[in-house]
Amino acid sequence: MEVGWQERYELGPSDPVHRDLRLSLGAFVESCLVVCGDMGVAVRFVADYNPGSRRIGRLMDTSEPNRTRFTAADVAARRAWRGRWTPEPIPDDLLDELTAITAVRGGRLVALDCAPLRPLLTEASRWFVADPGILAELRKWSRLNPRHPDYHRDGLSDVALALKWYETVGMRAALRRKRSRPHHFGLRAALANGQAKAFDGDGSVLVLLGPVDTDEAGEVRFGRLVQRLWLLLARHGFAAHPQSHLIDCPATAGAVAELTAAVDERPLWIARVGRPDPHRANRVPLSARRLDPHGEHGNGNGNGNSQRKAKKNDLATTIGNDSRTGKRQDRTGGQRGRHRDRRSHRERRRAT
Repeated sequence: MEVGWQERYELGPSDPVHRDLRLSLGAFVESCLVVCGDMGVAVRFVADYNPGSRRIGRLMDTSEPNRTRFTAADVAARRAWRGRWTPEPIPDDLLDELTAITAVRGGRLVALDCAPLRPLLTEASRWFVADPGILAELRKWSRLNPRHPDYHRDGLSDVALALKWYETVGMRAALRRKRSRPHHFGLRAALANGQAKAFDGDGSVLVLLGPVDTDEAGEVRFGRLVQRLWLLLARHGFAAHPQSHLIDCPATAGAVAELTAAVDERPLWIARVGRPDPHRANRVPLSARRLDPHGEHGNGNGNGNSQRKAKKNDLATTIGNDSRTGKRQDRTGGQRGRHRDRRSHRERRRAT
């Protein structure tokens, strides 16, 4: 099975060097190997990075299952979290284990306190939304209304972003296409402050560093490491909130490297890590994922090989995201149905 990606789902200015794309694809491969190993399916990954073909390698048959310390349940439990955190720090023994796993794979993991990074995050967030191209991508992938046709398929929903109702309303207004100057409506300040809330109070930020000469294929390999770290965190009840713009923003990337004492290294992944507030975590479903690798993705020309390749490429989008779409469809759809019933009831009362 060829593992790759489709051009239509690439990010542009918000992932300027496609580092996050390659990390995500590596994480997807690791998820596949973990799940297959847990199910007793003998599969191995053969790296064959080719950006021209949008391919990172192939999943192939092997003689024995590649069993790891992780299970399919760990993959299902792994999640990003953008809501409130408990004040609990990462235990020292868990941090030591994460650091050791990273060292074996040729990287270095640094744990930082949130406080010194908070002003940097605010600055990076302002830079992020000041770019018209990034703003257009934010508009394209935001799902702030349940009536959006792709609300249950992909993108960033208001629910998964843990937005309050008034934050959702404000963001909808600021992202309307007619609003050519979003800073007039407070979008830059609102998003920057919203991002910075992740670093409020006590907490930990993990920074993964790799050799300064890490190439694109190497970033895919480090993506597999990121998934291992994330799975181990999830097993202990911790989640992560990646903050890639801290290492993409020219004004803050150097400061992050300085805080980590990087020498002949560069940051590859940075995330706020902690234990989600259990009361809110139980109410916030995971973000949507694309579940239809065929249908509209088929080219319609009857070419079976092309259609199969499209299905395989879309598999990275299907499995690589942390999501439980079905649960959220049940919850949200049921709520919308009850609202419609109440409106119909009121209309009937007025009519009589």
